[in-house]
Amino acid sequence: DTAERRRRQMASDPGSAPRDLLTLLLECEGLTPSEVEDNLITFIGAGHETTARALGWTLYLLSQAPGEREKVERELDALLPGLTDPLDWLEALPQTRAAFEEAMRLYPPAPSLNRMALEDDRVGDLDVPAGASVLVMPWLIHRHERLWERPGHFLPDRFLPENRAKLDRYQYLPFGVGPRVCIGASFSMQEGVIALASLMRHLRFDYVGTRAPHPVQKITVQPRGGLPMRISRRAD
Repeated sequence: DTAERRRRQMASDPGSAPRDLLTLLLECEGLTPSEVEDNLITFIGAGHETTARALGWTLYLLSQAPGEREKVERELDALLPGLTDPLDWLEALPQTRAAFEEAMRLYPPAPSLNRMALEDDRVGDLDVPAGASVLVMPWLIHRHERLWERPGHFLPDRFLPENRAKLDRYQYLPFGVGPRVCIGASFSMQEGVIALASLMRHLRFDYVGTRAPHPVQKITVQPRGGLPMRISRRAD
């Protein structure tokens, strides 16, 4: 409450309050203090946690695939110095984006989606009564042998622009699908690519764990025991 009052006081003086998420929420008419707080928690929890996990898995997978990591590094070395506005990076760095998307295929931050059937339905040979809980598993869909070639392999090129269009809309669901698709999908993609490019432009991450990380679901897909990395500076 104290922080909110302080920010509202700052907002009353034009130019003194930062144009961040909190200021924009406080400017929304009709939002109660509790609703402002709920929105902040949602953005921090759902927006930060999921993207951070996806970045961690991307760095791990690239450390296990030196050839793929070299593709990303070459792209960053060639293009990033001329891209002064990070808002341009998502579309201008297809190899970097493809690595991030492929990591979310193998380790989707939200590996399961819970939904409730509003009406009686039928899926294949299975009757789904109204009110039933339906579990959709991106983790399984993303690794299904009927949907993906070499599904267990880290192959970012499948997400390059010329290949991305071949994917079925319901084949790749890192942000869900339908009317309840993640509202922050575009923001997360941009945030993830900008962070990945910023980290890999000057640094190299090498996994130093003694065994492959074991993924566990605790809301998001997390590596049990973390992802120990050796970080070294790349030659400029």
